[in-house]
Amino acid sequence: MKTILKVGIVFIILGAISVTVFGLLAQPYLEEQLDYTDMSYEYDGAQFTRIELSFYNNPVEIKPSTDDKIHIDFKVDQYEEIVLSDESNVLSIVVTSDWWDYMRNPLLWFNFSNITVNRTVTVLLPDSLYELQVKTSNGAITLNDLTLKSAHLNTSNGKVDVRNTTVNDLTLGSSNGKVYLNTVTSENVELSTSNGEIECINLVATSVDAETSNGPINGSGIVSNDFRVQTSNGRINITVQGRFDDYKVKTRTSNGDVKIDGATYGNDTYHSSKTPYVEAITSNGDIRINFED
Repeated sequence: MKTILKVGIVFIILGAISVTVFGLLAQPYLEEQLDYTDMSYEYDGAQFTRIELSFYNNPVEIKPSTDDKIHIDFKVDQYEEIVLSDESNVLSIVVTSDWWDYMRNPLLWFNFSNITVNRTVTVLLPDSLYELQVKTSNGAITLNDLTLKSAHLNTSNGKVDVRNTTVNDLTLGSSNGKVYLNTVTSENVELSTSNGEIECINLVATSVDAETSNGPINGSGIVSNDFRVQTSNGRINITVQGRFDDYKVKTRTSNGDVKIDGATYGNDTYHSSKTPYVEAITSNGDIRINFED
């Protein structure tokens, strides 16, 4: 039985290598099979209060606009369809893939076009409290230097990166990628990734709920009255502004040790009568919590 399993694993590895090599060798031909069209949209920034964007296979960059207009630019291939709606104060752009056409051409199954063709979506927003929702299936999402009412960013394969941003409600998610925040101010923050690290630097938020199933959680310069982090497999290392004695602190790890301000603790809840709350839970990993007064 063990021999059969080993042989099966070998065939799986060889198959993966073969697919990758074939895709790379066939790349010049595959690029000829895909026709790209540049799409560009421009709107008066005051026309909308909510922006909903969904893409099939694109990284997304969200940055400030240099004027009072909304600018959205990206490429589509001949198998993708754009569904556009710009009514009732809501701008919605949804790009879907005609998967049946892909399936009918087996060579396109091995397409590595994102490596050589810039499929990045560029979103430029003027200074306004938009409700922003962005989804993409393969690619990173970055959001920089904006003030928003809400931002819900989700990618199935890629990093989510938010910096120098003020937003009332922030939700970030990735299935396979890191979630990163740097210099962010918010009321409510929800962070999740199934396979990746979560890192927060200089995060100021009323409440934070961060969870990853496979990866470490790191944080520094955290200012929050309700900060909860959980990972199934990974180390937790966070630094919170305040004094340990002023916080209710809950820690739990199955395989690892717990240290708070350098001293050894265990799986317990400390200062249970306090209101500000820090929770750190991991199944496999050490927990390090430091407080900076």
